[in-house]
Formats: sequence, C-alpha cells, structure tokens
Amino acid sequence: MKDMKLKFDVVIVGGGAAGFTTALSIIRPDLWPAHFPRSVYSSNNLRPLRILLIEAQSDLLRKLAATGNGRCNLGNLHVTAADYPTFTVVDGCKVDGCKLDDLTKDLPVQALNFWSPRDTVNWFLNMGLALTAEEGRLYPYTKRAASVRDVMLNCFWSSQRDNTWQNTCEVYCDTAVKSVSYDGNKFKLLLSSDRCVITDKLVLAAGGEVQPSGKHFAGSGLALAESLGLVLDQPRPALVPLQLKHPLKRVAGLRCHGKLTVRRLNRTDIAGADGIDLFSDQGEILFTDYGLSGIPALSCAAALGVPAGPESVTVASDSVGKKGGKSLLEEVAILDFFPEWSEMKLSAQLVYNASVHAKSTFSADVDYYQANCQTDYRSKESSASRADIKQRLSELSHYDQIYFTENEYQAACSGLLDLNLSKEIWYRLNNFAKPKSSDKHLTGQNYQYKHRGDFCGVAVENYKPSTLGREYRQSIGGEPVISVAELSSTLKHFVMMLAGTKDYSNAQTNAGGLKLKQFKTNFEARNIPGLYAVGEILSVTGVCGGYNLHWAWASGSRAGLDLLRRLSEGNARSIT
Repeated sequence: MKDMKLKFDVVIVGGGAAGFTTALSIIRPDLWPAHFPRSVYSSNNLRPLRILLIEAQSDLLRKLAATGNGRCNLGNLHVTAADYPTFTVVDGCKVDGCKLDDLTKDLPVQALNFWSPRDTVNWFLNMGLALTAEEGRLYPYTKRAASVRDVMLNCFWSSQRDNTWQNTCEVYCDTAVKSVSYDGNKFKLLLSSDRCVITDKLVLAAGGEVQPSGKHFAGSGLALAESLGLVLDQPRPALVPLQLKHPLKRVAGLRCHGKLTVRRLNRTDIAGADGIDLFSDQGEILFTDYGLSGIPALSCAAALGVPAGPESVTVASDSVGKKGGKSLLEEVAILDFFPEWSEMKLSAQLVYNASVHAKSTFSADVDYYQANCQTDYRSKESSASRADIKQRLSELSHYDQIYFTENEYQAACSGLLDLNLSKEIWYRLNNFAKPKSSDKHLTGQNYQYKHRGDFCGVAVENYKPSTLGREYRQSIGGEPVISVAELSSTLKHFVMMLAGTKDYSNAQTNAGGLKLKQFKTNFEARNIPGLYAVGEILSVTGVCGGYNLHWAWASGSRAGLDLLRRLSEGNARSIT
C-alpha cells in the first residue's frame, strides 16, 4: 500500500446534486441568493480552504443529466413539508407536524425554511441559467438537463481557474472510498487508489444506492455511515410503480385522471374506517399489466412500508398488529375517478346519463322505484321527458334504491369513463373468483357477495343487496344490478389491494437512509462532530415534481454555508 496521506479541510464523498452543491457553496459564495449573509465570506474573514470532492463514477453530476427524461425538473415553486411523505409518516402512522418528534422534525422543516423555491430560482439565475415553469415545476428554458449540468460545472471550474475566491477544490473521479475511521478528532479515508486522506470535516453525499436485494453496496455512503455508528431506516425503492394483487390487465395502457391515495388499514375492517391515509396525489394515472404507474402512483409509493424482497416488494410487512403469525395490517390504493365531484353530484350525473342513453329497461326501473318508494318524483303525463326525470331524481337522496342493469350501467358511464374501463369495473363487481376449498358450501349469489371485496377491496357488508334490490333483480329475471349510490361510491373510492412496488431497478430514487434525529439542523451529526450528511443519503424522499432536487440544493447549501462559516472564522460557533 502506498503511504500517501493527504490533508484537506473538507472531504465530500459523492459528486451528485447534493455533494456538488455543498462544494459549490464553499468555493462560489458569490452565487448565493442576495439575502444570504455576505459577512461569512468577506475578504477579512475568508481564509484559503482546501476541499476534496470524491466521485465513484467517471463524471460529476452524472444522474442530473438524465433526470426528468432529459428535461431536468430542477425544483418546484410550491414546496411544502407535505411533499415529503417519508418524514410526515412516522412508524407507519401519519401525524401532524406539531406531533412529530422534535429531533426528526427540526431538520427538514428548518432546511425547507432556509432554502425556499425562490432561492432555487435566484441561485440558478446567478449562474446564468434561464428558467421556465410548468404548473409550478421548474425547468431550464432549453428543456435540456445538459444545460443545468453545463452551467453548474462552468461555475465550478471557473473558480478553480481564476482563484477569485481563494478556496480550491480537487476532484477525484473513478474513485471509491474503501473505508473510513474516526479517532474523535479527525477522519481517515482509505481510497480505492490506495491513497489515504485526512480531514477535519467529512460530508457524506454518496446517495442511497442499494443492491437489487435491498442491501447497500460495500463502500457506499450508507455503508460508510454505518461503519461510523450511524443508524439507518431500511432502504426501499421510491418513486416507483405500484403492484396490485389483482391488476386491471384488460385496460393495461389506459390513462385516466384521478386522485390516488394509499391507506394503511386493519385487514378485518377493509372498508377503511380505522385506516390511515399515508399520502394522496392527483394527476394522470396509468394502468399497467402489473398495477399502476404515472406521477401519482410514483409519489404514493414513497409513503409505503419497508419492502421485503427485490422483485415484488411486500408492503404489508409490519410486525405490529400480528395475530397467529399473520399480519392484520393491509395497505391499499384508493382511486377517485372524479376528485372534483361529490358523490351526490356524480349520482345525479349517472342517473341523467342513463335516462338519456339507456334503453326502455330504465323506465321499468323508474316505475319500480316509484311504486316501492311511493314518491311522486316523476310526472305521470306521457309527455314527461327524461330530463324531467333527471331533475326530480337529482333532488332526492334515495340513490341507494335506484338500480342499473348492465346496459343501464354502461349508458350511465358513457361520457364519464372510457368504455373499456367501465366494462372492467362492471366485471369486477359482478364476476368473481372461483370458490376456495374452504368456501365450497357457498354457491350462487351468496358466494358472489361474500367475495366481491376480494377484487374491489370494499367491505363485504357494503355489497349485501337490500330487500328492494333482490325484489327488483327477481322482477327482471335475476339480471345483475348495481345501485346508483353503490356505483358512485365505487367510482369515488375504487379500492385496490396492493401487492407492493416494483423493484429497485424501476425506481427513480430510494427511500430510507440515515435517521434524521441523528443530525442537527446544519446537517452535522449530533454525536460525531465534523461529520455531515446531505441529500438522498438521509431518510427524506419527496414526491415527483422537482422536490428531491430541491432537497439536494437545500441540504447541500445549508451544510456548505455552515462549513464555510466555521472554517473561515476558525473557532466560530456552529449552528445548533
């Protein structure tokens, strides 16, 4: 082994967005937003600093060039703590921010307060990058990720050429850190090149990369952190498609607008009365042959529980609430096809559509409803129009006693849902799996109503036909029917059992990482002075839309500012 010991003021492990931002904040403080404290880097205070940036890949900011399908969604104008579900969900339960453990809450909240969306805009404008926004999402004006990478690298290397700010930053690419040790004062890093590096300040920004098995690689940022005694939240894939126990394969490839919610509930109460909504997002949802994709699905995946395996990551894996060795907790996806409408408004629209498009069987339904409910909601004159019927029906709250046959159901959904999707929903409501061996005593309708929830995930009790419904079914020859109330409730709360998420190879990033309560608000470890961690290596994961890059800029600049102040002022007091 070569006996080469190199001394640096700061060593940053990881040349991605967060690590690079930390380095750039130290060597180019002139790029900071205008309200940042200029006295920190004034000529009277600033002394030359020697910094080392270590990157295992061949290039800096390599992942940045591929983000956003090559467009680079570099931030968002509407960032809030709620956009980071991994620290709004504690031990599997969603809590209000005021109830969150202070040690866990302070770091992300303070970081987001420190670095606002406006700071992201000003920072990049100071670098000379023109920006544009789409629905709050920030992009380079060129819509090319390479433009972002180019201006950041240009600002970085220009400071090294003219040495305006005195600080220098050496870069070691294609270099891994084999091990790290801490003697209570300094950090010693052994590199893959057999060089030995000594530093007072170490920044871990190597991301949360893990193997397909879910374990982190030897020499990764997580492995180095563990070797120093830090504790992790179990890594898991995030921003990844969801897998369903019963995927809607017949509509694979179909897209629809809706609001998607992931909920953790007790398996014995699958209606969700005792459930906890982990996260919700609204937008375009893609049905696939394995489950759900699209931005809402990817965002919701970040809030799910710890995975169990590489291929199908089981989400119902909680050790809490077990009985007889089987978990009683279940995580489900609930899709609202009409988030802007109330159930009453949707019911009225369904009845109107059926009255306009359905065949004569709907008239029989109207007559039957009138006879049984004894409500004169419909003009008895032969000239009464279906619009009159719709107007009267919309004023009533008896939608649970109005039933659609299949033809009427399809007519009601016409113009509201894709035809293939409406057929799939009807199929799931009226065509069921074959009885299990333990259910041989169940036949016909009784079996159907018992197992309806296996496909749609709604409480079995919700599907018991009323006396009125059974009588009406008999009056039309036993043809399957669905009440308007049941249909509107289904379309507002279409519940699908989750089988987990896709594996790490399909994930845009990873959830899990270093537990936040181990760090101060300046991203320095509480029990290891001089050790910092920024970016993806921390247990913080945002939803889709530029939130994870915002976290990289926020954490990197916060740590960089603290390092610059402490090192340039000698024994300056650290931020607590």
